[in-house]
Amino acid sequence: MVILFAILGAVYTNEFIVPKYESETRLLLVQTGAENATEDLESITTTDLTLNSKLVYNYIEVAKSKSVANSVIKKLKLDMSYEELQKNTSVSSVSDTETIKIVIQHTDPQMACKIANEYAQAFIERVENIYKVSNVEVLDVAEVPVEPCNIDLTKNIVIFAFVGAILVSGYI
Repeated sequence: MVILFAILGAVYTNEFIVPKYESETRLLLVQTGAENATEDLESITTTDLTLNSKLVYNYIEVAKSKSVANSVIKKLKLDMSYEELQKNTSVSSVSDTETIKIVIQHTDPQMACKIANEYAQAFIERVENIYKVSNVEVLDVAEVPVEPCNIDLTKNIVIFAFVGAILVSGYI
C-alpha cells in the first residue's frame, strides 16, 4: 500500500499539477540628494539613506497598486484581470536593505519574465509620476525560469507514501 500511494503521488504530481514558473526582478532605491550623475558616492548622506529606507514601504504599496497592475496588463495586452495579476504577484522588501523584490508566477516561463520586467518599469514610471523623483533603478532584470516553482516530485512521493503508511497502520 505504501508503494501504491507513492506511485499515486508521482502520477498526481506529473499529471494533475499545473506547473507555475517564478520570475523575479529586484529594484534598488538610489541616492535622492544628487541631481547629476557626476557626483561621487561619498556625497550620499545619512538623510538620503534614512529617507530611502522609509520610502521602501511606501513604494511597496505603490507597486501593489491597481494602477501599476493595470498598466502592465494594458502594455502586454494580457488576458487576465487585475485580481489575477495581483494574486500571482509578490512585492516585498529585502531585509535591512533599500531593495524591493517583485516576483511573478505564471504558467508560461517566458510570460513570467516579461510580466516581471514590465511590472518593474511600470512601477518606476508610477513612482516618478507620484513623487517627481527618479530614485529607483533596476538592480536585477528578471530572467526566464527553467524549473517550475510549485512541483517537487520527491516531496510529493514521500508525502503520499507517508499518508499511505498512516492509512495502512490505521486499518491494521
